[in-house]
Amino acid sequence: MDADLVVLETAVVPPKDWEELRRKLKISCGPGGFALELHPKLKPVETTVDGIYLAGFIQGPKDIPDVVAHSGAAASAAIAFMSKGYVESTPYIAFVDEDICSGCGICASICPFEAISIEVEEGRRVAKVDSIKCKGCGACVGSCPSGAIQQHYFTDIQVLTEVEALARG
Repeated sequence: MDADLVVLETAVVPPKDWEELRRKLKISCGPGGFALELHPKLKPVETTVDGIYLAGFIQGPKDIPDVVAHSGAAASAAIAFMSKGYVESTPYIAFVDEDICSGCGICASICPFEAISIEVEEGRRVAKVDSIKCKGCGACVGSCPSGAIQQHYFTDIQVLTEVEALARG
């Protein structure tokens, strides 16, 4: 076999303390337990957590030029993030209609970003959305049995209107 470079990844596993750190930081995990980037082509060093970037072996086995390239990209992304001086949140965040919220807590338990908490207001439990933590994934919207949670720009009425328009042709 003629080859300039052969890379084997047999028996390579993430560091022992990685799982605990990953859970604390809420970083997604891909096959083999390695960190998962936000998008492999468009955002290869970004995570679902603002301000946390990936480089090197934590994404899986890499050769030296790949590690150097990812490290430079992660450093550039971190500098760009810090130089802005503020964090942009997604406009598609969830919101709660407190009048119909039953306070069951299903939305809080299903939210992968821990952006929803259940609070007691005027003697009743209601869900509250932290707009900084919410990434607009919509998991809570689909799980709410009372329909109290909606998503900006994706309310039930907006989505149904789009479906009706598509059905009409």
